[in-house]
Amino acid sequence: MATELRQLRLRQAITDRILLAMLDVAGTLAAIDCEGERGDQLRARLQGIENRRARRLGLTSIMIGALTAALSGGLSVAGAGGGDVVGIVGGVAEASVATSLLFGSASGELRTERNLLREVRERPARSGLFPPSVWRYLTRHPGGDANRPEVAELVAAEWRRNELLGEPSSEAARDRAALLFGAGGVYTVEDLEVRDAMLDLLEASIALMSRDLGVLLEELLKWPPPARSSS
Repeated sequence: MATELRQLRLRQAITDRILLAMLDVAGTLAAIDCEGERGDQLRARLQGIENRRARRLGLTSIMIGALTAALSGGLSVAGAGGGDVVGIVGGVAEASVATSLLFGSASGELRTERNLLREVRERPARSGLFPPSVWRYLTRHPGGDANRPEVAELVAAEWRRNELLGEPSSEAARDRAALLFGAGGVYTVEDLEVRDAMLDLLEASIALMSRDLGVLLEELLKWPPPARSSS
């Protein structure tokens, strides 16, 4: 009886630890979702600005084209010179509008003082942003093999493998890294898309911890196995 009671207490203690770790995972995933939502709101606002700007520039281009055609045609009918010049000037104006549409990009500020991406990239001994149980999972060596990379290291390697920051060692990649891993700055729609992809990779890795905890809990509920009755 005393042995069974000790086993029950031990199983309850382990179950409590597993459930607390699951709550830590859920809280972390919620924090990542919140960060993603902040970026999504800014991205939607910037995309709205770009769409309105594209419509205005498109209308401007149409008006310039129509006015150029009218002036060139009018000068030709009147037999006056200058039609070619008007055509050239109109073409240059249309090209300028098209260039503004092609290279213009809306931007907005996003503050990221509590930067989860930076924490994963730098991997400090103790995290101030992740719960201890989640941070131990991210900084552990799979299978306890010190020669295998940590989970957080694998996530950072996946960011580099997909070239989310840009071409390695390029100035653009350094600038984007300073933005994404810093305390905040001015983001474009493309920057926000990259940030969202990086958060998704981190979220997927942490979700695997929840799966592992679920498997552990299922196995624990089967323990101890029922005693065999002697015949």
